[in-house]
Amino acid sequence: MSLPTDAKARKDIPVITGCFDYFPDALAAVARLSKKANEKHNPGEPLHWSKGKSNDHADCLGRHLAERGTVDEEMQESHTVHVAWRGLALLQTEIDAAREKEKSVLCACGAIRGESSWGPCCKPEQPTGGWRPWFGGDCPVADAVRVDVRFRDGMQYAGQPASQWGWKHMGGSGDVLAWRLA
Repeated sequence: MSLPTDAKARKDIPVITGCFDYFPDALAAVARLSKKANEKHNPGEPLHWSKGKSNDHADCLGRHLAERGTVDEEMQESHTVHVAWRGLALLQTEIDAAREKEKSVLCACGAIRGESSWGPCCKPEQPTGGWRPWFGGDCPVADAVRVDVRFRDGMQYAGQPASQWGWKHMGGSGDVLAWRLA
């Protein structure tokens, strides 16, 4: 799990009170299915998700959803438990893909930003056109300061108050990837 390192940002993701406390029995059922599936697909191995063995999550989710309310005879679990597992798997793979994409997005200067390589504008001492890369977190300036922003989907907006934008990355097209003072 990747939680923010910033204390305030972590409090905005209440993993226990906002997830485990909401769905304790459902999550226990998903965990039980994970163990059974691991014994089936990875006999004798420690519990882990073999992501490469099945990645047609949307189709499987739909098939299990069509059979909701009944029991999967092979696994002796409700099809609805399979729906929950497949839904979580689909979401996690989308989050993983967004993270991978973020590792290799175009930098504000047009260079490819990777884990070990940076474009010239990504070096704080050499900003290009004032653009600064943004990797998520709390707003970098006071709310009333006007900024230009570039989003993951390529859209760009100019001269709006910083408070208008969501600065934390959620893995979607609306994530701010670069900004500069207007």
